[in-house]
Amino acid sequence: MSAGDDSFFGWLQFGLYLLAAWACWRRSRRVSLPLARAQARGYSEHRVWLFLASVCFALGLNKQLDLQTLAYGWLKAVAGEIHDYGGKGLVRTVVFLGAGVFVLASGAYGLAVVRRASWSLRCATAGLVLLGPFALLRLARFSRVSVESGELLDVLLELLPTLCVLGGALWPPKPVTRTGRS
Repeated sequence: MSAGDDSFFGWLQFGLYLLAAWACWRRSRRVSLPLARAQARGYSEHRVWLFLASVCFALGLNKQLDLQTLAYGWLKAVAGEIHDYGGKGLVRTVVFLGAGVFVLASGAYGLAVVRRASWSLRCATAGLVLLGPFALLRLARFSRVSVESGELLDVLLELLPTLCVLGGALWPPKPVTRTGRS
């Protein structure tokens, strides 16, 4: 049994995740502008780019290390008592609904934080948010919830948002204009 995705698209996606992580990290080194209305909470473009880099790096590792298998095994061990009493479907439903609420809430929060940021940061954040439905689809399949879709749809649901993150990170920033005295 092999871990990870050994297909061409699996390795391509792995490479794109790592490239996106590098591009986001590189972008974080070049910006330090505070985000509008979020400065009081300590948000800055630098920190958001670092977060995007960290998430892309983690997704890349997961793509080939198959960490969700370990997490699912741990969850099954913890919830073993419930499984013994016929609550298998309940555990799957609670995990899936919890993940769905987390994906929706974190996506909405992320987009709210960057709503007045640069176009490139909004694009990259939107790309990460769009990876949420793919993660839920994978979780549903992994949990053996009945979901029908083709392999091409899976590739597109993962590939296009990653390209959106990468494009946002590589998009040249606008030059900073100075106001006031020269």
